[in-house]
Amino acid sequence: MKNLRFYFLVYIIVLSSCDKPVSFEVTRIIKNDTGYKITLKVFKEDSIVEDFVINQNDSLVDKEICDAGPLLWNCPLTWAPDIDSVSVIFDNVKSITYCFQSSNGSITKDCNVNNKNIIGFSFDGGENGLGYVETSSKVFVFTITDEDYQFAKDIGG
Repeated sequence: MKNLRFYFLVYIIVLSSCDKPVSFEVTRIIKNDTGYKITLKVFKEDSIVEDFVINQNDSLVDKEICDAGPLLWNCPLTWAPDIDSVSVIFDNVKSITYCFQSSNGSITKDCNVNNKNIIGFSFDGGENGLGYVETSSKVFVFTITDEDYQFAKDIGG
């Protein structure tokens, strides 16, 4: 009978610990490693919903508390699938537009530029294949480089 009570107590403890939501801090850094001022414009249905300026050799740092889970869609640091595209504009001369386009919840390769996509923020760990690198635990960096500038298209021309 004592063994049964012991196992019941362990069972209750395990169940009660599973009910507690787990959350953690996540940092997303978008680093401008170019000689140009960058403007990021975030679009939803052809309307700008957010815009940011990142000066030369500076960074945009966002920190949020995210819920634990296998996906990040409910983490405030993720843009997709709530937005359509993000434009990276270099000194109002050239731009790259990354998009979110999918029928199954993942980003298609047509939306990537130079094998990168700023919308493709995820917790894959290490380098997730879309330009974000986990530099330390839950700190993800997307670096915009002079090579990205070379892939950008002229504005108005």
